[in-house]
Amino acid sequence: MAVAFVLVYTSYNGIINLQSSINIDQNVGLYALAINAASSIFSCFFLTNPLMFFAGYKWTIFLSQIIFLVFTAINIYPKAWLLYPVSALCGLARAAMGTAQCSYVTILGRDKADMIGCDRESMVKKYFAIFFSILQSSQIWGNFIAYHFLQHNLVDVIPRDVDLCGANYSDSGNDPFLLLDSRGLIYESFQSITATLRQMKNFKQILLLPLPFWVGTSEAFLFGVFTNSFITCSMGVEYVGLIMLGFGITACIFSLIVGYVVKFEHRLQWFLLAFLVYYVLLITMLVWRPLASDIYISYIIVGVSGITSALWGSVMPAIYGYFFPTNEDAAFSNLVLSQNTGNFVVFLYGGLLRVRTSIILQIIYLTLATFCYLIVEIWNLGEKVATSSLPDIKT
Repeated sequence: MAVAFVLVYTSYNGIINLQSSINIDQNVGLYALAINAASSIFSCFFLTNPLMFFAGYKWTIFLSQIIFLVFTAINIYPKAWLLYPVSALCGLARAAMGTAQCSYVTILGRDKADMIGCDRESMVKKYFAIFFSILQSSQIWGNFIAYHFLQHNLVDVIPRDVDLCGANYSDSGNDPFLLLDSRGLIYESFQSITATLRQMKNFKQILLLPLPFWVGTSEAFLFGVFTNSFITCSMGVEYVGLIMLGFGITACIFSLIVGYVVKFEHRLQWFLLAFLVYYVLLITMLVWRPLASDIYISYIIVGVSGITSALWGSVMPAIYGYFFPTNEDAAFSNLVLSQNTGNFVVFLYGGLLRVRTSIILQIIYLTLATFCYLIVEIWNLGEKVATSSLPDIKT
């Protein structure tokens, strides 16, 4: 299964990483990604669980991968009238495939744990680590192909003032009406999501939602905003694939390390370390003026992002399975929902806001995710203490 995902995501990731740098006419690339994420949100509410119920996990994954292939083929002719509807279709498939993938890997991990008689959560985390390690290699192959192609098929690129790259980069010219429209779209899109979340009875699940939301925004920022404003702007679009190779390599290697080294019960310490490291990355982006001679800094930022992504990608699904063992499909659907919501928000405003503003928003999202996750872990610790003291109370 992991090999099949690698083959699909090799082409998909290569295209996604270049959308904001190549399909720049009226921000077609970023808006296509926003539509993709928005339809994923819709799918989480209305399509994912019914599809998995009727088709099962395996057929859900298979049908979704077929749609991914169509999306890849459509990018040969990336016109808005064609790219937008296919992006919406791909978003529906992405949510279903992501949820089915989490459920399927969890089942495999627990079956293996029961077979050899070991701790279920540790085995599930290890299975996710192996799966994501193989999956993240698609970033390596996809970006290598993109770099090789662009090196030999360069198009004329308008030179940019490096002082306007990085955190100072802006595509919109700060048009206030565009920004107002963007806020309205975001507000209307979240109206239905907020109404649905209010109906959720499990407050612990609501507190966990900012974590995958943050992961979704960080991925969208890295692939949709950073690649364009820090790499394409200062060095050229042909370097996007080469530099993003660093993300795939570190994410691939550290996914395995996380699976075999990081103990599930020590997840809080590792998460806090990852949060702290990402704060440093975001502050670096705020103050750094990217130059072509400073390409190594881009490698460091992308490489460290891959390390943190490996931790979140391997441990976060295991956390959802641990906290909600009796309602896993719904929990994983909420995980994918929140992650895609983060994608949608950043892809929507990515071409409208100055990058400095986007980075500040990333810091806010990260702070919210850290605070809410700490509450959940403290809550869980309190429940454990209360449970362990029950026998003493009875006596």
